[in-house]
Amino acid sequence: PNTVRWHDLNARFFVKLKQRTLTALCTVVALIGVLQVVDICADYSTVAAAFAMSVFNSLYPIFATVLISFESHSSEGSMQTSLFYKIAFFRWVNTALVTELISPFTDTLKSGDGLIPQVYTLFFSEVITNALHQLSDPTGHIYRLVLAPRAATQDEMNLSFQGTAFDLAERYTNMMTLVFLALWY
Repeated sequence: PNTVRWHDLNARFFVKLKQRTLTALCTVVALIGVLQVVDICADYSTVAAAFAMSVFNSLYPIFATVLISFESHSSEGSMQTSLFYKIAFFRWVNTALVTELISPFTDTLKSGDGLIPQVYTLFFSEVITNALHQLSDPTGHIYRLVLAPRAATQDEMNLSFQGTAFDLAERYTNMMTLVFLALWY
């Protein structure tokens, strides 16, 4: 009973289909925008492009969570599945296909800025960015260091020390993005 989303139970199939199609289109539009930004960063250096991709991979789950809030799901499992598909699609396309699209085919085997150094830099930046994002936990630090000492009651202070909420879809796609990148190249 805790996983049932009671407010969304009587949403019709075509309404759900329309909502999910619109959010999928928003994901594609976001990918096109990211492609443009990464292409601009690639003109400066491969390191800038790799870290731009990694930053967008870290920020997209926040955007996807907002997108999912506009969809009707009958259960939390359905919501997490939709979130997983959107984040995985975004991260896989952003990580593997954008690298292929921004690098010319004739520069594939080039020693300085070829595809192999780009993939190495991208893999390294994904590992560093994901680890730093999960270890930094800015929201948790604000709750523990700023809001908890200023709480009016003990119960409010105890609530400030709860762990940071996370989605399984985001954590699974962190790992799967690296595996997909390794298998793609």
